[in-house]
Amino acid sequence: MNKMSKCSNSRRESACPGARVILAVLLAWLPAAGCEKKAANTPPPQATKANPETKPAPTTVPPVPQPEKAAKPPSRVADTEILPSAQQVFDRHIEVTGGRDAYEKLRNVEVQGTITVTRSGQAMDFTEYRAAPNKHLQIMEPEDRGVRSRGCDGETVWLLSEDKDPFILEGAAKAALMRQETFNSSLYMAGLYEFVETVGIEEVGEIECYHVRLTPPQGLTESNFYSIDSGLLVMRRVLVRVGASYGDVPRDLALGEYQETDGIRSPRNLRKTQMGQEIIVTIDSIEYNVDLADDFFDLPSEVQAALEEANAASSEGPTTQPVTPAKAPSAEPPSAAQEKESPVNSATQKPDPPSPDAAEQP
Repeated sequence: MNKMSKCSNSRRESACPGARVILAVLLAWLPAAGCEKKAANTPPPQATKANPETKPAPTTVPPVPQPEKAAKPPSRVADTEILPSAQQVFDRHIEVTGGRDAYEKLRNVEVQGTITVTRSGQAMDFTEYRAAPNKHLQIMEPEDRGVRSRGCDGETVWLLSEDKDPFILEGAAKAALMRQETFNSSLYMAGLYEFVETVGIEEVGEIECYHVRLTPPQGLTESNFYSIDSGLLVMRRVLVRVGASYGDVPRDLALGEYQETDGIRSPRNLRKTQMGQEIIVTIDSIEYNVDLADDFFDLPSEVQAALEEANAASSEGPTTQPVTPAKAPSAEPPSAAQEKESPVNSATQKPDPPSPDAAEQP
């Protein structure tokens, strides 16, 4: 008894080397045997449920370093949640150019200026009249050609020149010109288009602008660019059909040199670029609420006769010859690309609508 107590009490002090050896052998044998038995009765690893309280054993293999992700550059298309709505952009433009009250006092406007083709130096003076709601008359006097005019009495859109028959616009070309000729169109932008949306922020030159996309009921999508800083309309972009071989090409109209007349700020310089050609429209004078006769915007007699002929032909059924001329008089000097276009066969093809604008209003 004393020996057992002595051996037990001195185990911590390593007094029983024989017992220590026996114990070590037992401890080494028992776990191995138990593991083999357990392994035989243990289901496959994929069927074993993980114990959420069990912490994974630390790995001795260092993790593979992952490359740092580069910072994503800021997109020029800003988050639509922080962009102003299209109507907010329109409202600011109205405010900085005179205010809604000042616009609503206007009945009509007379504009005089010059259109210059920079490549050829060709120039022509023009006078333009617009009146509510969408009546319009523009008279152009080229240096080397006869007088040209175009207009709208509120329903019919027409082009006329001294050397060609009248041309009456229809379809998308007519709709585009009717929108353009809406008097005080800044007040009614949302109503003129089927859908308007501020889609991002873009730079026009060095000016940061809100890009407002305008989707018309018919025709191609248009874009307006308004300065974030000033609220002014800086540029318009539209697609224009110039011929079968070219299809639809972009036309940019940059607006600058805003000046005030009778409380309304409007651009005095318009720079139009299309297919490498540049046309400068310089506004010399603007006068609002001028005296115009009641019949001032009535159709010219030549246009009225062409319209009656077209209506009669329409009521009688299709004809083999087009009522309107194959080549419409252009409101602008032709570009080099247009000059290379092969002539249209008037007997078999309907011509593409001509470019509707010369001094396109903002």
